[in-house]
Amino acid sequence: FFCNDAATTEIYTEQIVGSVRCVQETAIITHPIDTLKTRIQVFSELRGINPELAPKFKLTMPNCARYIGKSEGWWGFYKGFDAMQLLSLIHISEPTRLLSISYAVFCLKKK
Repeated sequence: FFCNDAATTEIYTEQIVGSVRCVQETAIITHPIDTLKTRIQVFSELRGINPELAPKFKLTMPNCARYIGKSEGWWGFYKGFDAMQLLSLIHISEPTRLLSISYAVFCLKKK
């Protein structure tokens, strides 16, 4: 993988796996909060366009959380989660790719 050095390959593999896990765990925690924020914004816009279609409750985080929980179940908080995970993996792979290229150049210069 990197200069045929098993120890270096193991270190980079651990770093890559750790980065991916960190992003996934962070997303699991923060995605419901982002969903609530987005729903409040959408409901607010909908009230301005067509008030009859908008929910009738006061637009606060707890009220919106109850609405999503009752109308869609707890999986409603994770709508769009798959797409976000894919984008985050693309985001992680870019610096990792650059790091491996720069390390490969270092190994070539060393020879």
